[in-house]
Amino acid sequence: MEGLGWLPNARTAWSRHSRPMMKIRHHFSYANVMSTIAVFAVLGGGAYAASKIGPRDIKRNAVKSRHIAPQAVKRPDTHVKLRLRCAAGADYFGGFCVEKSARNADDFFDAFHDCRLEGKRLPTVGELALYRSEPGVTLAGGVNGEWTSEFFTDGADIFAQVVNEEGGQSPVDADAGSLSYRCVRAPKR
Repeated sequence: MEGLGWLPNARTAWSRHSRPMMKIRHHFSYANVMSTIAVFAVLGGGAYAASKIGPRDIKRNAVKSRHIAPQAVKRPDTHVKLRLRCAAGADYFGGFCVEKSARNADDFFDAFHDCRLEGKRLPTVGELALYRSEPGVTLAGGVNGEWTSEFFTDGADIFAQVVNEEGGQSPVDADAGSLSYRCVRAPKR
């Protein structure tokens, strides 16, 4: 077929304009189309779920710590929103309630026993050292420090770990003297 001057040859026009379309059509398959639809459905479904699921839709204890990204939960988000409470005279700190004021000096065994009688315990070295670094917190005893729950024996004597105001840690003979202490406990709901 010859063109009419202003009208190009039909065969030439068809083949020139439809070659790219034929290439695309040649690569279309049922699998390609369905996988593209599936991708959009998954992405759209996730976005829909994220916009429609709220805190009331999640069962209690369904989210575990392994599901939460590191540093995603800040301290102000924890105890107030979880309704965790400490008794009067105690601060929530690092997952436990610590007494704000140190108790009068006593030997290690009496301090350990007094805390136990109240359903509490002495803080670990790590807990007391971290609490000491909080603004406004001063440990009693200055360089002598406060008792912690950690102790060991050398076979003859028992030594308890002490944390002092500077953050230093040292073993002290548990029978040798009296030091201040404070008790800690888990928060209540």
